[in-house]
Amino acid sequence: AEIGPPATAKPPGFGTRLMAWLTTGGGLVQVGVVVLFVGAALFVGYAADRGWYPLEARLATAALGGFVLVVVGHRLVPRRRIYGLALQGGGLAIVYVTVFAATVRYGMLPAPSAFVVFVGIAAVAGALAAAEDSRVLAHLAVLGAVAAPLVVGVGGTPAPLLFGYLLAVDVAVVSLGAWRGWTELPPLGSAGSFVVTTAWWLGNHRPELFWEVEPFLVAILVVFVVGTVVGAARSGRPDRVRVGVIFGTPVWLFVYLGLGAAHLPHGLGWTALGLALLYGLATGVVGRARRLRPVAEAFGFLAVVFALVAVPAFFDDRITAAIWAVAGAALVWGGARDRRTWARVVGYGVLAIPNLTFVAGVWGEPGPRPLLDAAFVGRILLGGTALVAGRAVARPSLPPVERGIGALLGIWAVTMGYLVGLVEIWAHVDDWPGPSLGYAAAVTAAWVAAARFLEWPLLGFPARGFFWALFGIAGIWAGTLGPPSAAGGWLGWPLAVATWIWVLWDRARTGDDGEPGHVGLLLLGTLLAAWELGHRVAGGDAASSWRGFVHLAIPAIVVVLLEGLRTDRWPLGPHGRTYRVVGGGLVLVFAGAWAALVLAATPGSPPRLAVVDPLDLGALVLGVAAFTWLRGRDTPEPARRAGAWILGGWGFWMTHVTIARAVHRLTGVPYEAEAIVGSDLFQTTVSIFWSGLALVLMFAATRRRSRPVWLTGMSLLGLTVVKLFVVDLANVGTGWRIVSFLGVGALILTVAYLAPLPPDEATDEEATAPTEALNRP
Repeated sequence: AEIGPPATAKPPGFGTRLMAWLTTGGGLVQVGVVVLFVGAALFVGYAADRGWYPLEARLATAALGGFVLVVVGHRLVPRRRIYGLALQGGGLAIVYVTVFAATVRYGMLPAPSAFVVFVGIAAVAGALAAAEDSRVLAHLAVLGAVAAPLVVGVGGTPAPLLFGYLLAVDVAVVSLGAWRGWTELPPLGSAGSFVVTTAWWLGNHRPELFWEVEPFLVAILVVFVVGTVVGAARSGRPDRVRVGVIFGTPVWLFVYLGLGAAHLPHGLGWTALGLALLYGLATGVVGRARRLRPVAEAFGFLAVVFALVAVPAFFDDRITAAIWAVAGAALVWGGARDRRTWARVVGYGVLAIPNLTFVAGVWGEPGPRPLLDAAFVGRILLGGTALVAGRAVARPSLPPVERGIGALLGIWAVTMGYLVGLVEIWAHVDDWPGPSLGYAAAVTAAWVAAARFLEWPLLGFPARGFFWALFGIAGIWAGTLGPPSAAGGWLGWPLAVATWIWVLWDRARTGDDGEPGHVGLLLLGTLLAAWELGHRVAGGDAASSWRGFVHLAIPAIVVVLLEGLRTDRWPLGPHGRTYRVVGGGLVLVFAGAWAALVLAATPGSPPRLAVVDPLDLGALVLGVAAFTWLRGRDTPEPARRAGAWILGGWGFWMTHVTIARAVHRLTGVPYEAEAIVGSDLFQTTVSIFWSGLALVLMFAATRRRSRPVWLTGMSLLGLTVVKLFVVDLANVGTGWRIVSFLGVGALILTVAYLAPLPPDEATDEEATAPTEALNRP
């Protein structure tokens, strides 16, 4: 495998390569050599079975045959290169197998002699490969050099001699590969050294051999580092780097270097740190050559990896997680800046590890001192590194997947921004709700500012959700904590409202301060003011009527002030109509609903104002404010008409509530629906109220010549008469029944005299038309 941009030419397919291998002569001759080798082996075995000649003669014959193939192939190379190289390769393979069999299977060749023979064969193969420019012979040379210590046995070989031999072989392999540009040769040598090292390590390694082994392993690593640089510089494609040698070699050497230093204090950490320094130095040196930049990037990657691996050996888990987070963010940022995909991918992985392992510690036991424990610092680093990395990849030029990762990092950074302080507040502050709310508001403002400063709108998304969540927080607060000033709310709620105002003002510069935000601000401010002032006026008595009065009076005051306050300054200047019409209307709707559904169920409490309860006064004040809103010059006509009907219905209902409270106080009737409806005084008063209201409607309709209103009053009057005969006559006591009939009858007569049915507009026009015609000249 290789790292680097792909070659421009499309590689030939398998069928094309197979045909070329067979037709050029090389394939045929290699097949022929294999067949010849098998036939010779069968013949030798057959001859041995017949007793024709002894084992020594058979082995010597096989070795001689292989040597003849090598000599003949070498002589044929100038004329028929492919044929000659194939013969040499087959001959060397026969010699290798013969020596191996003589040493391992039959024990006829002593180990030292076999080692010398293997090294000699490898040297001959290497010399032939260099002289004839043959990759196959080079591969056979590496194979023989690696096989020599394995055949002899690594157990009895002194460590300095064995690893010195491996160092010499690797120097030769790397030099030959760099000289000839054979990039596959160093990985083959590295793999051979790994096999030999593993074979020795499994049965011979001891801690006291540290200084006999480690220097050679370090030297082998340096050889491959230098060979990679030289080979890349001499090759025609320095932008292509062999993964096997540049990454595989340091990995397996790090394993054995770390195992060898495991008995030392922080041995693994020092090993990783040393490799990080080595590759960091190599990065600095190689990076000066622009054409070797892919190699420098690979070395830089290894330096970062080994540095990260060294961290856990010297620091605890939390500090390690923080350092890894910083390194991951740096990799992502650098990869985004230099358009290095590998750096960004590695950075994502490095960032994920500390976040996944550290998140469990976020909710751990806090330190004894606020803001000074490792968890607090870790949360700051995690959030900050996620912010840096997320912003770095928030670029349109990157793939959608990476932009999605950047969005996730941004959301995680925002989340950590809240948790950084909230966890500390929850752990060290007794009345934590208020400070928590204030901190969350301040962080929200900070994220809005950061979104504008960093030109990353994603960071501003918490503001929209946070502000509307304040209404839910207010509801929970009211049910569990009390007034807004309780539990530190005197600090939290003002900060929350101030943050909302500041965010709207900040967005107003770009025209993004939409109307819903201003309406929500008005609703929240009115709610908090009515809630807190009601608690203060009532002295904490939840059943006080004055508390309810304030709950209705504050919204009324807000609506009246909005109608009367005219200015060109922000926010009323550009959004005055929104505040007056939409905001004021919603304030009235919510306050009216509160009065009709919640306060109506309250009988009231002392002190009383005669028979009128402060709750009734509050409803009257709210009704006046609603009438002011209806007459406002900004209120559109459809809203005016609909609002008039709604106000009428609400006033009709609230008047019944006022009557019920008065009956409750005067007669002592329980303030319950069944008891109030069964009261003679309530029924008589309702009948008189209905007929009086009908009188007012019909009289006003006559003055305004409005038949619909007059008919509405007439309907109500008819309903009153029906009530007299169905309800009052049947259930009300004699005295109150008489009062009902006398009162309603008198009002009906008054209506008939003062408020006759106004003429229809069409009829009126027809009646006046003849007169106008007579008056025309």
